[in-house]
Amino acid sequence: MLKINSRYLATEAIRHNSTTIQEVFAGLVVDKFIYQNDVLNVGEKTNLNLPDVFNDSKTVGFEVAWLEKDIDYLHKDLTDKLIKINFKYDEYLKIKGNDPSSVINKNDWKLTVENGKITSTSPGCRFYSVKDYMRDECNSVLEKKMNKLNKGLYQDCKNVSLIVLNYMDMSGQLIASILQEEYINILKKYNQSFNLIYLITTNAIFCVSKNNIKKLDNFSNNEYNLCMDEIDKILCLKKTWLN
Repeated sequence: MLKINSRYLATEAIRHNSTTIQEVFAGLVVDKFIYQNDVLNVGEKTNLNLPDVFNDSKTVGFEVAWLEKDIDYLHKDLTDKLIKINFKYDEYLKIKGNDPSSVINKNDWKLTVENGKITSTSPGCRFYSVKDYMRDECNSVLEKKMNKLNKGLYQDCKNVSLIVLNYMDMSGQLIASILQEEYINILKKYNQSFNLIYLITTNAIFCVSKNNIKKLDNFSNNEYNLCMDEIDKILCLKKTWLN
């Protein structure tokens, strides 16, 4: 059974917050398909040394992370870059011509320019390899969560696993393999490790450890959609949060 703290249901703004949605969705999937027959808590105060989801006895817990869609990730980085150059088109062109690694050169961005200022942007054709993006994103997520684990931020829970949510339209097996490779590399830097890593995609759950990748047989696109429907009802959403 999933027990959602009242603070996560208090207002529309909180219910529609991305952190609320991801943590409740992950908790629901864990409750139904990974760790059943126990009470799981989600939405507790963040100053506790506990993961995002945990059982009443605090013997099992799950920290939640998610991999952003690649074009959303790049577009956000582009906006950050434009803010730094005050949306000046001439500065944009300088970076485009001199810095191949910049986000400006990772997509064929469509721009609207008025009086020398960039007033709107939209993605065109991808130049940046989605596989390369996913490797960077997996590394970033794992590094952040492993750092917290080894700083003792989940120390009041005995066995902590990591839930990684992914909604991208690419092979879950491929992402699980990339996640495993990055995890093995990052483990060399830390003393503590997560009990297991669960990758939840739109049609499968993969259990990832440094030695094995196992696809769970009780979860498919149908179960995913049912969980989406349930989350929409719990948080009073409008089915737009994964778009």
